Amino acid sequence: MANNETEDNILKAIEACNTAQAMIDINAEHLDGLRTQCATSAELTQHEIRTLESKLIKLFSRQLIAKQKCPESASLPELVQYPRLQKWLQVVGLCQKFYGKYKYKNCNYGIAFKIT
Repeated sequence: MANNETEDNILKAIEACNTAQAMIDINAEHLDGLRTQCATSAELTQHEIRTLESKLIKLFSRQLIAKQKCPESASLPELVQYPRLQKWLQVVGLCQKFYGKYKYKNCNYGIAFKIT
């Protein structure tokens, strides 16, 4: 019985992370479009950017919460990849030049930077 519960928790965590990641990818692409193709000085554009940033932070948080609810997540390849550092850096507005200079590794409690 406990084994089935653990397996259910793992499957729920994987599903939650996959679903959140799909939503993150879509919203991050939209955010990138707003930042690069629209006049960011326009009030409406700024409001839409802030709304998307807030939504994306919540989605990244969902992934962290789902992983935290599943103690086995540190050893599962399906969950170790979440949240994705490169996508986070894109969302917070850091360019590829920045995250190209740094290597990172997964940890039990998230992502740690290693300066090269």
